[in-house]
Amino acid sequence: GNYMVDLKIMNNKLIERGIGIIRSLTGVSRSKAKRLIDICDGEVKNAIVVQKLGVSYSESIILLDEHHGSLRAAIGE
Repeated sequence: GNYMVDLKIMNNKLIERGIGIIRSLTGVSRSKAKRLIDICDGEVKNAIVVQKLGVSYSESIILLDEHHGSLRAAIGE
């Protein structure tokens, strides 16, 4: 879709936006989305990969790099 998944969270307003995007794309609770943001150093795209594929943050970095930053390609959609 037209989600801003390349979002790097830098302030409270962006935290809320990131939580909303993660929840919308993964179906997780607000608290789980916040934990994913914390685990993934504020990187929404990585948080989505971690949740969707059950991989670690470092593995999500590698997967996104292998797929030239494409979230859809990384998660197989």
